[in-house]
Amino acid sequence: MNRKAVPRKSLTIEERRARTERVRARQNRIATQMPKPGQGLKTRAIVLHIGAHKTASSFLQTLLKGHSVELAQRGVGVVHRSHLLASPLQEALIAIGKGQAVKPPLMLAAAQSLRGMLARRKPHVLFSSEDLLHRIRDLGFFANAGKALEFVKSLAGPIPVRVVLYTRSQADYIESVYMQFMHLGRDFTFEEFIERLDGNDYSWKRVLDEMAAVVGPENVTAVPYEAIKRLGSAEFYRRFLEACGVPDAGSLQVPAEAESSRGANRSYSADALKIAKFVGPMIDESQRAELRKFLQENFSTATHAKVELFTPEGRAKLLESCAQDNRALFETWLKDWPEERRFYV
Repeated sequence: MNRKAVPRKSLTIEERRARTERVRARQNRIATQMPKPGQGLKTRAIVLHIGAHKTASSFLQTLLKGHSVELAQRGVGVVHRSHLLASPLQEALIAIGKGQAVKPPLMLAAAQSLRGMLARRKPHVLFSSEDLLHRIRDLGFFANAGKALEFVKSLAGPIPVRVVLYTRSQADYIESVYMQFMHLGRDFTFEEFIERLDGNDYSWKRVLDEMAAVVGPENVTAVPYEAIKRLGSAEFYRRFLEACGVPDAGSLQVPAEAESSRGANRSYSADALKIAKFVGPMIDESQRAELRKFLQENFSTATHAKVELFTPEGRAKLLESCAQDNRALFETWLKDWPEERRFYV
């Protein structure tokens, strides 16, 4: 049975004026509660390691947790991804990433959240989360990362903000993102996934330029993920620490078991993908987590063949479409990494 729409009551001029005054009063109360950016804090620098996704972030974060004592001795405090995910700061950044406005109550909560994170840590604070300025589930490619960074900078006030971003060849990045969705139990083909991404601008240079416009190019560092193959894990980690401004980075050693640990978040192999697609629809979420753990430990790309999702023609077409932009990327942001250029052009 269809219900009749109830007409909305029209407000009188006096009622509209009263509502406006209530909103203004609420905003004024929130404004008076907003902490003064940076005031009373001993923080001298904020570094944001923002991934990107699928560029060994989990591996680096595992090592950061293992070196928490040594980092603290060097004056470095780390805000880990697990802490950020449940924070009002991350909630506000998610809203910005979706193109939404941050309402005053959330802005206040985010400011207090950031202040709390800084107050409890050392003078040099490193935030490490690949979800910080861009969530993988949002599918867009860092669409509003510049605006999100502006928001963080506004809350930080006089405290300098630096950004560290790891890039990856677009074809490998897209394949790896798709595999991550398979880890999470999603059920769609690679072709369907590509259709959902249609129209995305996969320009690393654009992302870096937008962030540089907010904090200055001297405060943005880019590193190609592919360097891990040439440098090895220990040197890759050392370079990461140096990019984040950690003193005496070379003395922090990488445990031999670190690469094969769960923290390394190894990718599914071709065999793992077949198993996941066959078994996934028949199990629940808790069993899916067990399956993911089993496949990563026994059927990862460390011991089995990597899956090839793009056809050779499809891969070549994508890289050709990105070639000019990638050449500019290496001429500006990745000048110190010429050996990795071959993965991009």
